[in-house]
Amino acid sequence: MLAAEETRRETNLGAALQFLNKVQKRRAVVFLISDFMTNGYEKELRVMARRHDLIACPISDPRERSLPNIGLLEVVNPETGELTMADTGSRRLLEFFRTQAAAEEQARDKQFVRLKVDRLALTTDRPFVDDVRRLFHLRQHRMHRG
Repeated sequence: MLAAEETRRETNLGAALQFLNKVQKRRAVVFLISDFMTNGYEKELRVMARRHDLIACPISDPRERSLPNIGLLEVVNPETGELTMADTGSRRLLEFFRTQAAAEEQARDKQFVRLKVDRLALTTDRPFVDDVRRLFHLRQHRMHRG
């Protein structure tokens, strides 16, 4: 298991994948748990998918999918420190937020399909153990079929 301490800098998923590709010489089952809200990791992901049995685990918090209407809200980007004011009562903002999130999720999932990477969506509001069991059961069934 590879883990890193929080650095409060922008996420560099590509560097983490590159590091693991260098240190893990033998084929392994790799669970990549991330929100995948970054860019520039596609090449390293492709290499990882070829070398290892990669399972991408996009993790999300359901509370991030819909903002409560509390008026003006100061939002901080945890990676860049940038401050932004958002009007949570704006239907246009909420629709943009939903549309953008759906488009990013769809693009990410298409990439996983293209690379033949299994995907296991995780959320912070429920235990993940049953989901992992279900994934391995499906994979076992898939192996026996062909």
